[in-house]
Amino acid sequence: MIRAGHVSCFQLKRLLSTLLKRDIVGIKPQDLIQASIDQNDTQGRKTLIHRLVNSTNPYKRELYEQLVPDFSYYFKLDPDVVDNQLLLRLIEVNPGRVLSNVELYKKHHVENDDVHFSALIDFLVEDLAMKYIGRESGDLNEFFTLADQYKGKTSSRVEELNELILNEMILRDDLFMIRRFFTIGDSVGSYNSILVRHLDTLSGKFALIEYVKSLIEKGKDISKDMWMIEVVLSIFNSHRNQLESFFKQKNGNGNDNDNDTLNFDNLVFKILQKINESKLDVSLGEMNLRTLLLETYGIAIGDMELTLKKYNQYEGLKDYDGSDKYKKTMVKVFAYRGIRDDKPVYISMAEAIQPSTTTTVSVLQILILLKCYFNIDEGLNLYNYWINKVSSTINEGKSQKGLLTEAIILGCLINNDREFAMLLFNKAIDHNILQQEYEISRVKKWFKSYSDCFIESEDWQNHAHEKMKRIYLNFVEAIGSCTIEQSKIVSTATLGSEAS
Repeated sequence: MIRAGHVSCFQLKRLLSTLLKRDIVGIKPQDLIQASIDQNDTQGRKTLIHRLVNSTNPYKRELYEQLVPDFSYYFKLDPDVVDNQLLLRLIEVNPGRVLSNVELYKKHHVENDDVHFSALIDFLVEDLAMKYIGRESGDLNEFFTLADQYKGKTSSRVEELNELILNEMILRDDLFMIRRFFTIGDSVGSYNSILVRHLDTLSGKFALIEYVKSLIEKGKDISKDMWMIEVVLSIFNSHRNQLESFFKQKNGNGNDNDNDTLNFDNLVFKILQKINESKLDVSLGEMNLRTLLLETYGIAIGDMELTLKKYNQYEGLKDYDGSDKYKKTMVKVFAYRGIRDDKPVYISMAEAIQPSTTTTVSVLQILILLKCYFNIDEGLNLYNYWINKVSSTINEGKSQKGLLTEAIILGCLINNDREFAMLLFNKAIDHNILQQEYEISRVKKWFKSYSDCFIESEDWQNHAHEKMKRIYLNFVEAIGSCTIEQSKIVSTATLGSEAS
């Protein structure tokens, strides 16, 4: 009599023997799930896998899933007998402890297998991306290499992954990955919604800069995305120092390689060159761009000759509506240059070019600051003349009276007269000139900034004054800074001025 255990063994050997003798193309997944099959038959499994690799069996994918339930089987296979479908299965079950998915891919992939190779690349690219997005990995270099090398073989899913990756890179402040993201490949895609969403962060600003740079370097038509050009110029005018410090902080010591520097000036010069070549600034209705350019040339770059040339050109254009927008910008340009270069001649130039029909609070702020820098009494006279003529109505936490008072207090501090500045501050509170806590806290911030200038040295003339002057100039530069029209960009609040 034959025992039950011997029957099972006999049946297994007979069944496995039958599978191996059958046409490999005809084997189906259900043939492997018979209860009588011994799943520990390593040699039979190995032989079956090797025969499948060299076959055209339509059920390869499903058969591999059953034959390779975990990664341990990888070490029992002949390394030279692996096709892309088997490789995909090995990658799916790879825990990554011995070999990474990329190492497996490099070792075994077959590039002449178009259909299955595309599926393999899709899986690998998505796996690399999702590990980064899920913060299991901090490296995207392999993702970029594969996505760029095989961009013609990847699915449309890559574009979706790119958006998720860009979002994650910005959240991580991963500046060098952001730079590489926009450097590789011919197609840069469209990431407007993500870039707009993060414009309130320094990494978001950096990402937009790199995006615009990639468009220019790849010969794209940037005239169709004027909002981006305007935002980059606005960042350059108002946030360049902050962004450069942020980049250096993230870069560490760095070196002189272009990839290790922000290179913001070079990008802006390229943008300006494109604008001049295509005459975008004289196109109909581009008044916002022109105002930004006047600030860029006059303050950020400091080319007064070109600034005046542009100013005269813009006022002579057919679409100039007679508004004072350009004049107000030039008042700020002259004030900034006068203070920066210690040249009082700019006072008369600023007064001469100021709008003659209307006087805005932003212009008054700038003139008070300019006059105070050279003569506190002249600044005080201008303040006293206007303080009772402007509104005390609070708008977004500030009033016109409060803005002028903030300017005169700063004018006292740049003259190292903290005592008089504090007297003005207290009287402004007593007389309800400074009403809101926001207004009061803004002015208190300037007193602290003034005090901080003396931390390293109490020498006003040779040390603290220069620090305070930089604060003063930054404030002048921020007044009335051009914001981007809401029709062109959803969120521009952080790029606007601190003072209206």
